[in-house]
Amino acid sequence: MDQLENDTVLQSLLEMEEHHRVPLMLFYLENHSYREIADLLDISIGTVMSRLSRAKALLRTALVAQSIGADRKIIPMKQESQRRSV
Repeated sequence: MDQLENDTVLQSLLEMEEHHRVPLMLFYLENHSYREIADLLDISIGTVMSRLSRAKALLRTALVAQSIGADRKIIPMKQESQRRSV
C-alpha cells in the first residue's frame, strides 16, 4: 500500500472547512476525548461525533482525489502456494 506524504495530508486538512477540521485535529492530533472536544467547542457530543464522521469522509475523498494520477509503486502479492512451506 502507498504511504501518503505528510504534506498531502496537511494540505487536505487545511482545505477542509474549519468546523470539520478542528474536531478532527483535536481528536487525532491532540488526543482529546469526545467530551473534551464538545466542551472546548461548546457543542454536543453528538455533534462532535457527526463532525468527526463527516471530516473523515471528506479527508478520505480528498486524499483519494489527490492520489489519482500520482506515481504509484505497486508490489504484487505472493501467490498463496509460494507462501507455504512444502
